[in-house]
Amino acid sequence: MKKVTDIVILSVLLCCMAANGAAALEFQITDDPADQANPAIYQDRIVWQDNRSGYWDIYLHNLTTNSTIQITNGTWDQMHPAIFEDRIVWQDNRADFWNIFLYDLNGENETQITNETWNQTNPAIYEDKIVWQDDRFDTWNIFVFELREEPAPVDVTHTPTPAPPLVPTYSIGDSVEMAGYNFTFNSARWDAGTGFSSPDPDEKWLVLDCTVRNIGDEATSFSSSRLDLYDADGYQKDRTYFADAMGDLNAQIGPGRMIRGEIAYVVDIDDDGPWELVFQPELFNHEQAIFEFSAADVQ
Repeated sequence: MKKVTDIVILSVLLCCMAANGAAALEFQITDDPADQANPAIYQDRIVWQDNRSGYWDIYLHNLTTNSTIQITNGTWDQMHPAIFEDRIVWQDNRADFWNIFLYDLNGENETQITNETWNQTNPAIYEDKIVWQDDRFDTWNIFVFELREEPAPVDVTHTPTPAPPLVPTYSIGDSVEMAGYNFTFNSARWDAGTGFSSPDPDEKWLVLDCTVRNIGDEATSFSSSRLDLYDADGYQKDRTYFADAMGDLNAQIGPGRMIRGEIAYVVDIDDDGPWELVFQPELFNHEQAIFEFSAADVQ
């Protein structure tokens, strides 16, 4: 039998306070026999983590409409939600590490904010900023992420729409400057693995060497999640953390300073390219630099 204290703690309750400070009303939001925990509230919306499926999912209750919807549904855990206006954030372990995700109730779309091989937990959100605790330096530190949205479209009724500009492409050895960074794709090589781990028989590991320089006036935190590899069919390739890769592209960079590191991707054994390495320094600014290369360019 579950203890009464557990039921009280893990039920999501709302307590509305009257103007004189006395409790005016208390009522229960959830009555499922599973656990609900870690509620957060913004105006008439309440979010919490819910274990009714056997995994922790995020739920939302609207007090005005008295309706409840499930925000996440997967075979992994989403925990510690926070909400501001139409945006919900939470920590998510679908990639074996805790990362931060964002859900926009207006667009009904989900965005992964971090994609790292360490843990980001306990997020909070206010206006266009998300904060969380992060153990990338072996101790817990606080990081902030600023959401930058594109401006609203201009009404151009009866005006011909110009064709979008072609995105320039670059090659191995080229450098590009954007969003306060100078990014260089130095080289590419194959990696056969180590005695601890090696590619599957139908795969091979492609290791890319890159340099990132901060050309701005303030220190900035760079994340390797701003780099993605795509094959000729447009499929995004998975990263592997078992290759013998040097350096680390996840770090804070001071003004005028640079970091260099390698990132390893998994490609099919018979895939000789061409591939595209896409550098997108800002999540909500869709400016990109595309580096094209093939197996002939790999050392």
